[in-house]
Amino acid sequence: MIRLVLAVVLTLALVGLSMPAVDRAGTVRTDERVGSDVAALDRAATALLEHEELPPPGTAGPRRIVTLSLPSPSLARAPVDYVVVGDAFDSRTDEDRIVAYRVGRGAERLVHVDAPIRTAGSDPLVLRGSGEYDLVLTLERDASDDPVVVVSLP
Repeated sequence: MIRLVLAVVLTLALVGLSMPAVDRAGTVRTDERVGSDVAALDRAATALLEHEELPPPGTAGPRRIVTLSLPSPSLARAPVDYVVVGDAFDSRTDEDRIVAYRVGRGAERLVHVDAPIRTAGSDPLVLRGSGEYDLVLTLERDASDDPVVVVSLP
């Protein structure tokens, strides 16, 4: 009986000691996944700008669809607090080229996109919760007739 109690106590102690490492690994794994999806958004926006022709005024421009996968929280994955396209948090950066996200209780990550990106409205595009989000990237002209990639939800 004493052996059983000692085995249970030892097991609980080992599990308690390993939980911070498991939590950290889940945060790193989720951060890498979201970072990879944001990098894909950057590549797609840059490809639109560099390889497609700017449409004539009043016509629809070329499009790309990029999927951002925000995983569900679990023992192996940390929750994604948000992904923001546009400068929602006044980080004093070039708001036309920023995507921000935060995983778990970590620091906010700011990703500078090579192409000028905007959202379809005047507000930033905020994604919260787990799931897959299809983002539509469209090459358009801005008010100054310069090329810009507009990011929207379908």
